[in-house]
Amino acid sequence: MAQKSFTSLARKTLLRRGRAILRLRQDYGDSKAAGDGPDYLVGLSDAERHELEEVHAALERIERGIFGRCEDCGVDINRERLAPRPYLRTCSACDNKTVEVPVNVARV
Repeated sequence: MAQKSFTSLARKTLLRRGRAILRLRQDYGDSKAAGDGPDYLVGLSDAERHELEEVHAALERIERGIFGRCEDCGVDINRERLAPRPYLRTCSACDNKTVEVPVNVARV
């Protein structure tokens, strides 16, 4: 699949997920349309808010032309990794990096 069509598919997936998250808010009986005013996140869990922020950030990366590039090392993120979660910011290598604590540092 060409990069342009993959990005287009990812954009559609992101928009669909964002709308689904905002629809959850309407289940709480708020009469305002999803996305109106500063309280459009009322009724969402912290995880849903975080995911919505990640969706928004990924859409911004698409607009800026840097979607699918690892924010840590700059390599292209594997499409198989990105397809189910197009809001990912890092490649698997950077995501799997562990912070090594020097032996002489006391753990609290």
